[in-house]
Amino acid sequence: MIGIPRLTLMVYRIFIQILPVSNQLDLFHLKSLFPFPACLYNQVKETKQNERNVIDKVLYIWDIEKIIKNTLAEHRLNINYEFNNKLNAPMNYNVSTNTIKFNYLQVNGYIAKINFKIRETEENIVKLLLYHEIGYYLDFKKNKHDIRTLMYGEDEEIEQLMSEIERNSWEYGRILVPDHLVNAYDQVRELDKLLLKSR
Repeated sequence: MIGIPRLTLMVYRIFIQILPVSNQLDLFHLKSLFPFPACLYNQVKETKQNERNVIDKVLYIWDIEKIIKNTLAEHRLNINYEFNNKLNAPMNYNVSTNTIKFNYLQVNGYIAKINFKIRETEENIVKLLLYHEIGYYLDFKKNKHDIRTLMYGEDEEIEQLMSEIERNSWEYGRILVPDHLVNAYDQVRELDKLLLKSR
């Protein structure tokens, strides 16, 4: 025979599964329907709160646009920016159009991959990604790279130039990073190398 506490828990699980995730479940009302032990009630409450927190952490297109706009304005940088849902990376700087493109799904996916190590706010991680892209802008502004090498050069030449551009972009971007985010920026740089190797 099933005990009352187990039966209550089973009924609750069936009840909770038929509700859509988006429903704002009134736990106080649920508590009055079933005689939950206090510890079980608190566990359910915490689980639902965690679900809401995960949903709240998603950055949407307008959130990322606002971060980019404010950061560029803060540093008085004349760089275009736009959303591109076909981009296979979180962000990308196009030197020919002077445009930073971003894919908000890729941005959120990237944050999910690295934030267990960085432990920064989602907004700050977007800023760190942005500073790296600004680094490309600063590199091309200060160093006149021969882009023809990337199109027509030998494999070794292409690899060497791309390595130089990548290294410069991280270094130039770092100059603009606020002091309290420098350590996190360096961590993102190291984690980014690992992610590239694993692809």
